[in-house]
Amino acid sequence: LIDSTKLEAGFFNINIKNHDIVSCVEDITMSILEYVKVKGINLIFDTEIEELIISFDKVKLERVLLNLISNAIKFNHKDGTVIVSIIVEGDFVGISVKDTGIGIKEKDLENIFNEFYNVEDRLVKSCEGLGIGLKLTKHLVEMHKGFISVKSSLGKGSEFVVRLPKTIEERVNNVLDKIYYNRLEKIKIEFSD
Repeated sequence: LIDSTKLEAGFFNINIKNHDIVSCVEDITMSILEYVKVKGINLIFDTEIEELIISFDKVKLERVLLNLISNAIKFNHKDGTVIVSIIVEGDFVGISVKDTGIGIKEKDLENIFNEFYNVEDRLVKSCEGLGIGLKLTKHLVEMHKGFISVKSSLGKGSEFVVRLPKTIEERVNNVLDKIYYNRLEKIKIEFSD
């Protein structure tokens, strides 16, 4: 909730650096393997490329992927499957999180990224949540100049695809840049009244 408020106020920083997107996504996916096994879910990582260096914020991307994978697990069936895959699509790299879970009603798809929106009836809800995770996820993806989409079929599962531009950061952040941007953030906070 605090992060959502920071985003709305423009106080959420992004730290773009060059990283191997394939290695990063694989590491995040494999780091939750034990948790997924306990839940009785099959987790698969698949990629059509072995390495791709692009510019992104590792911490923010981890947040995006953990939210999408955790939703795929929460709204899945026992012995269900979650597939995390990487594909290259022109000037973008796509990260897909696909599940074999309960799916989302078509009428809910247009609101899925709205704050406090839950697709389940509160009285028969199978999982807890505030309804801010996907909104935060969308904002974090857009901060990378990317976009997120969803396809779903009720009773058959959902697929969320994050598309990030295949750009490489040319400028190296130095100490003076960090001091300057830190000062700008303090000024924004001080004069936010």
